[in-house]
Amino acid sequence: MDEPVDEYTAPQIVEFDGLDPVNALRESATLPETKAFTQLSKSEEFTELLAFFKDVLGGKVSRVIVSNKLTSSPAACSAPEYGWTGNMERIMRVASRDV
Repeated sequence: MDEPVDEYTAPQIVEFDGLDPVNALRESATLPETKAFTQLSKSEEFTELLAFFKDVLGGKVSRVIVSNKLTSSPAACSAPEYGWTGNMERIMRVASRDV
């Protein structure tokens, strides 16, 4: 969904075919955690790595966390639960240039 109207209409869909839709780009989207993931995510190595990323990225990010949402990519940026998605930011930048 990459049309500007999708940013306004998609959040209004509360159920489809018995399922509640979830925006995978939001930080609240989760998958069931396995015991191995929980154990690995709390290891000392990840704690140091997360601190390194937070230090390097500084104020450009609000949080750096380990997630089980990714399967083929090493990292991803996600939108806060009640903030703009990257697509909405793009739409608003274009709209502000047109004024």
